[in-house]
Amino acid sequence: MMVVASIIGILTAIAVPKFTEVQRKSKESALKTNLQVYRSAVYVFFSDTGLYPQSLNDLAATTQPANGLTPTAAVRSISPGTWRGPYVQQIQFDTVSGKPLTYSVANGSVGTIKSSATGNDSNGVAFSTY
Repeated sequence: MMVVASIIGILTAIAVPKFTEVQRKSKESALKTNLQVYRSAVYVFFSDTGLYPQSLNDLAATTQPANGLTPTAAVRSISPGTWRGPYVQQIQFDTVSGKPLTYSVANGSVGTIKSSATGNDSNGVAFSTY
């Protein structure tokens, strides 16, 4: 019985860290994919309307938002008939931090989407560079 308990303990000691590592890499991969999807949706929104969404939620809107942003962060009305959304089904939180993604509405970086996670991923790459 002691031998069986020892074997189970050893297997658990090996499996738990591997499971944690796989789980972390899965979250990092999901974050990268979500960022690509949302960045593409922002690009299509801009291509359709000539404006950036005022928030990420505008990408999932089921009716045309009234306004968008110019590249210099000026608010402009979206021309009727140019919006072809929704561009995504829903907006997910950052899979690593569990917080909303960061969407810039500042002049010079309008439409930029970044991870809200701090620190580095499992390969040492900063989340801020995703």
